[in-house]
Amino acid sequence: MFYNTGPFVLLDPVFRVNERGRQWVIHHQKKMVHATIRGLPRVPARFYVPPGARLVKYNPYRNEHFVLLDGTPVFKARTAYFKDKEVWII
Repeated sequence: MFYNTGPFVLLDPVFRVNERGRQWVIHHQKKMVHATIRGLPRVPARFYVPPGARLVKYNPYRNEHFVLLDGTPVFKARTAYFKDKEVWII
């Protein structure tokens, strides 16, 4: 789940997961902020997710990193689009 629901855009986003925090979440079965997406924020006048953008997911119980739907790890991207609690990248 992403807490900054948008709509907004991050340029040059970097996706990071703190492994120690992830292990704490798994052990205690409680939520804790341990994964971040950082970049240069932009709020475009007209927001849309471009065709070809790919959805990014993160689940600490299933993955060590942010991933695409096919399971490919995501560490950085050119642009991230935040909309309706989802993150899309190109």
